[in-house]
Amino acid sequence: MKPKHSSSDIISGLPEIIIETILCLVPIRDAVTTSILSKKWRYSWNKIPKLVFNEEDMFNKLKEKHREEEDEENIEREEDDEENTENEVLTGKYKFFYAIHQVLLMHHGSIIEFSLSMKSNYKCVELDQIITYLSRKNTVKKLTLELNGYNSTYELPLSFFSFHQLTDLYLQHCNLEHHQPIVDGFGMLTSLFLNNVDITGEQILHIVSKSPLLKSFSLVQSDYRYAFSRAPMCDLFGYIPAIEHLYLAILHFNSNWSSLRELPTPLVHLKYAHLLSQCFTGRYGLLSSS
Repeated sequence: MKPKHSSSDIISGLPEIIIETILCLVPIRDAVTTSILSKKWRYSWNKIPKLVFNEEDMFNKLKEKHREEEDEENIEREEDDEENTENEVLTGKYKFFYAIHQVLLMHHGSIIEFSLSMKSNYKCVELDQIITYLSRKNTVKKLTLELNGYNSTYELPLSFFSFHQLTDLYLQHCNLEHHQPIVDGFGMLTSLFLNNVDITGEQILHIVSKSPLLKSFSLVQSDYRYAFSRAPMCDLFGYIPAIEHLYLAILHFNSNWSSLRELPTPLVHLKYAHLLSQCFTGRYGLLSSS
């Protein structure tokens, strides 16, 4: 008879590549807890190449845990006032950053993909430190900063421009407007998505011109705060000859397109183009006769 294997033996016998794949598919909080499964899994989580942090998910779990503790102790709780709610948010944000720092401190492998979703202000020292730490590792290829500013966009630190290995970049509610286009470019960048980012037209042209491998470019500006009145954005097409996926959705566009009669490059590789709120007729359009 074949010996029966316990579930723990099966888990312990999984190849490292399978363990790594599993851990990359679950939230980081759950990935850390797998260390109790077996000796082989104890330190597997701190070598996974993909780290994803979501403030809302963690905050909801903390509130759920807090409610469960109160129910067990039969504590009568009155409706939170504004001060208690603010303290709860601050406590949640502190725990969120603490968790990120702990994971980064104990992580020993290469971080290939890093994703962060959270609310932020114009200045955030904790986030500056995280970006600086990641830039020094110089291993990140996919970076996602999905931020939600209260009344302002988060100003990225200068260390952000040191991600020379990036192939995929997604920025939301970030601010690059106050940085001069000193970056030599993200030479390996193939995908760039800017979602309501404070950035000038000149900076966009500079970044894409220094990214010769760029195949996917998306620009979404849904707020009148984000304007492009200081650069001839029609020049964009001349800097993306290898583009395959182009998505432009701009609410406030104050650039004169009348000088553009034809695309400066045939864009022979283009497979998908979505141009929303662009003007191709009239005074500032491609078909203008003036």
